[in-house]
Amino acid sequence: MMRGTDVQHMFSDILSDPLFGSEAFMIRRKTYNRSLGEAVLSGTEQISASGCIHPAGSVDLQLLPEEVRSEEVILVRSQIPLLTGSSDPASAAFTAPDEILRNGKVYRVIRVKDWSGFGFCQAWAVKQREGSA
Repeated sequence: MMRGTDVQHMFSDILSDPLFGSEAFMIRRKTYNRSLGEAVLSGTEQISASGCIHPAGSVDLQLLPEEVRSEEVILVRSQIPLLTGSSDPASAAFTAPDEILRNGKVYRVIRVKDWSGFGFCQAWAVKQREGSA
């Protein structure tokens, strides 16, 4: 029987193996403050990451909102947690959904499954149209 640390080590090996589609990519995380009803960019963080990235399959697409099913959607598995955005009701600050920068394209994270017990995060991201990033 495999222990938790054994499983995490196994997934770590897979997520760093090019034979399984592992590649380097960047995560762009933007934070904003609300000011007079408008969002004002307060910071941008660039995070180097690696993981397995594949086109989303038909089963994956059925789990996503209908409006993105006809768009280019990727499935990302990484040891770095990915975010769909967050907001703090007690303040004017919020974080936009993470952006995946890969091969000159920008993808916005739209759904995340936390598999941290197994040492990784799984996320679906939709390609952004030129000029929308």
